[in-house]
Amino acid sequence: MASPRRSRRLLGGVCALGLALAGCGGAAATPSARPSAATSASSDARLLTSGLAQNLDKLTSYRFSEVVYSSWTGSLAPASVAVGSAAASPTGSAGSTAGMAALDHGLLRIDGVVVNRGGSRSVQLTMNGVEYIIVGNDAWVSVDGTVWASTDESGDVIAQLPAGYYAIWFDKHVSGFTAVGTEDHDGVSATHFSGTDSLGNLYASRVGASFQADLWIAVDGSYPVGGRYLVPTGGSVSGYSFEIAAVNDAGNAVAEPSNVVALPT
Repeated sequence: MASPRRSRRLLGGVCALGLALAGCGGAAATPSARPSAATSASSDARLLTSGLAQNLDKLTSYRFSEVVYSSWTGSLAPASVAVGSAAASPTGSAGSTAGMAALDHGLLRIDGVVVNRGGSRSVQLTMNGVEYIIVGNDAWVSVDGTVWASTDESGDVIAQLPAGYYAIWFDKHVSGFTAVGTEDHDGVSATHFSGTDSLGNLYASRVGASFQADLWIAVDGSYPVGGRYLVPTGGSVSGYSFEIAAVNDAGNAVAEPSNVVALPT
């Protein structure tokens, strides 16, 4: 999977600021469970269809939280991820040291806000303690939320948004999800899709009772509201979970940072 490696490159790149010089080594965290792509869903309305994450771009704005697990053995409960919660977002004195350590141990936590206005998209996200802002064609990075530097890694930052991970963990397995009913998911009326036995069987002896595959799609707008795809792997967990909140909230905003410094050349 490419995205965790991009995440390592993004986190490692902040060392150029001179604010995070230690703890930048180690192996990349790559989710260990990568079953083969499922076949396309049929026209049965009870089955999940692919591409629904694209509907997030039709929203004016939203907040999100994501956790990518790769053989994670920490104390974080993998069944849920609260939007904006700091409890699962590793930080350190300079932001990146603890974040890199968490990545090395199989946890990538991403929180952010997306604003789509005037035909352009602005993004602010924090990834394992390192903060990024994208406004138009410009992007900046900070390890303390105060001092910022320009970065040319906007494409890698955009790759961390929910749509990319959704495609990996859900679009490839649409035929393994079946609608089980309509529920209120964090205040949004949503169709609950659950992973079927056929999806669980992809993992054979790994599955057991702790395998979780659930997804909630908003009834109005057909965008993903939340989901989890978690596979036990010998005492640890691999997979992905996410939540979308504050949809079209007037308080969602992304502004260009002040106190931008030039990187040494």
